[in-house]
Amino acid sequence: MPPRAPSGNSPGCALWSSDDMSSADVYRDDETVALLVGRPWLLEDAPSAASLTAGSLARLFSTEGVSLMSRLGGAFALCLVRPQRGEVLLAIDRFAVENFFYVLNGPDLAWGTRLAHLADHPLVNHRITPQAIFEYLYFHCVPGPGTIHAGVQRLLPGHYLHHREGQTAVRAHWVPHYRAVDSAADLPALSALPGIIDSAVARHEREGPQACFLSGGLDSSTVTGLAAKRHPGEVTAFTIGFQAPGYDEMEYARNVARHFNVRHVDYYVTPDDIVDSLPQLVNAFDGPFGNASAVPTYFCARLAREHGFSSMLAGDGGDELFGGNSRYATQLIFEYYQRLPELLRSRLLEPLGSGLPTWARRGVLGKAASYIRQAAVPLPDRLMTWNLLNWISPDSFLDGDFLAGLDQGLPLRRLREMYDTPQDIAMVDKLLHLDLRLTLADSDLPKVKRMCAHAGIDVDFPLLDDAVFDYAAGLPTEAKVSRGTLRPAFRAAFADFLPAATLSKGKQGFGLPFGLWLREDAGLREFASSHLQALEDCGILRRGFRNDFLAGRLESHPAYYGVLVWVLMTLALWLDSSRARLQA
Repeated sequence: MPPRAPSGNSPGCALWSSDDMSSADVYRDDETVALLVGRPWLLEDAPSAASLTAGSLARLFSTEGVSLMSRLGGAFALCLVRPQRGEVLLAIDRFAVENFFYVLNGPDLAWGTRLAHLADHPLVNHRITPQAIFEYLYFHCVPGPGTIHAGVQRLLPGHYLHHREGQTAVRAHWVPHYRAVDSAADLPALSALPGIIDSAVARHEREGPQACFLSGGLDSSTVTGLAAKRHPGEVTAFTIGFQAPGYDEMEYARNVARHFNVRHVDYYVTPDDIVDSLPQLVNAFDGPFGNASAVPTYFCARLAREHGFSSMLAGDGGDELFGGNSRYATQLIFEYYQRLPELLRSRLLEPLGSGLPTWARRGVLGKAASYIRQAAVPLPDRLMTWNLLNWISPDSFLDGDFLAGLDQGLPLRRLREMYDTPQDIAMVDKLLHLDLRLTLADSDLPKVKRMCAHAGIDVDFPLLDDAVFDYAAGLPTEAKVSRGTLRPAFRAAFADFLPAATLSKGKQGFGLPFGLWLREDAGLREFASSHLQALEDCGILRRGFRNDFLAGRLESHPAYYGVLVWVLMTLALWLDSSRARLQA
């Protein structure tokens, strides 16, 4: 049974499921109950920091209080309860590798590391609103601190909740700081970076032979190579491939495996794998989840489990720390336009860009006009230029009654708030900070953590190490993105370590060719169609959209429009498997 805080002046019950209890460190004394998931350490003890226990954290908290949180590194979810004082502390790590969900009603508080742990608590309302579903369709997840359930919140990265005598405060124990360095003369020594990441791999690895995710990109190759250097002959790399042009990176991964002399195991995911596994996989998430690379992530973790491993090293985080996403370079180019005088832009260039005759909309003039139209949109709105809901009007596929009363501008306002929160830092760093919230904490980390857990695998992220972040945050922006080159400092630091093909390849990852398969595979198409039908039946999708879209729009650009089918299909599967009910 999950532990329950005593009644009276104490908060409501603390819910902690049995599967979490098997991996949690639990400590009890006369005053305190402490539960710890993960492996935190004291930052001042790095680089050879020993993991703290629930008991040591309880003792430190008794003398230091919540100020202790600012001294913790590593990945963790920490719960400290003092029943006699009616006191609860919930805290998670700086990047939200681990999580806490909670619901608060006056003096009553309930919490758990999974949303499902709160399912039976009377404080939880299982109805979900059309607004929450709309935000999911916009972001392909429900961004924190909200959840799909109204009233249930999630701690943001680097935050804690302190509840005492009926009063609750939610605050940050860590705020990322990007140093104001404007010149390459201030560049930290590149020679230090391999050693910093090598120490991070050492801190995050488990005992015995090592298993690594390997896509063949910069980050997974770096982590795999450093693990192989530390454990010669004891590293196995796992890769997922796809029989689809433009999606398969298997040769890059094989090249890395040969380069570092590691054992390499691969598996090719098929459309049948989606049909067979997806109904179970959606249940592993804390709400509808639209990142399609969850499927290959699961099969990669399952492959490692089948080969006798219980933990893996992953390379997530490098792009968001060192500038590895192509949109950073794209937005940097667009920002040059914003530096032009406002009168020149509004009175001359923008009218010309929007008023070209048909014959002039091709070639150089057409490209210039397209650039002006896109660059005229300020950040962060410009990031959403290619958002599906900007290209496919919600009115064209969502039911009219479902749309009634929706605030369709709310997701963009939330994005602006996230983007504008860090002040006085460079544009590239603002994008990196935004991706720490949206791309990592809300999407990539839950994807990897939940899929690994479903496969019976623990996972660690060496690049999301405090020392690695501190180094990356100290880089000038031109060391992250420079003249269209992504991650120049990282590439230079590992130029003599990584294969040349890896250093020069573009980013791809475990992208799933779902749209292409949907067009070609009858079984997958029928699977998707039946679940879109369910959304029509429950009043979310407009009647007839399913057939019109699958037979028309999808054919024109399957890779792009297939994303909408995936996001809707996984929503239908999650609604069917959960206890959530759509609020009228």
